[in-house]
Amino acid sequence: MGKMKDGKRWCPYHQEYHELSEFGKNATTKDGYANWCRRASSEYVKNRYNSDKKYREERIKRATKYYRENRDRMVDAAKQRRERYKKNNRGE
Repeated sequence: MGKMKDGKRWCPYHQEYHELSEFGKNATTKDGYANWCRRASSEYVKNRYNSDKKYREERIKRATKYYRENRDRMVDAAKQRRERYKKNNRGE
């Protein structure tokens, strides 16, 4: 569990305390919050993606493979979301 102080939680990536609202949820931790704040998680992924060519290529390869294998399901899900959106925003 992360360090708490005055209702704030410690972010080891930034080495400072942040409001709890800045942490995502994580059901696997004792307090239910992610270990890093959202901004830290985002910065880490962006830095890794931009600085590690092998990681970037592997990630693109996995995403492309997933899309090819699940295209029909993804297209159907998108259609359902659009229909739900139309229905909910017509004022019915």
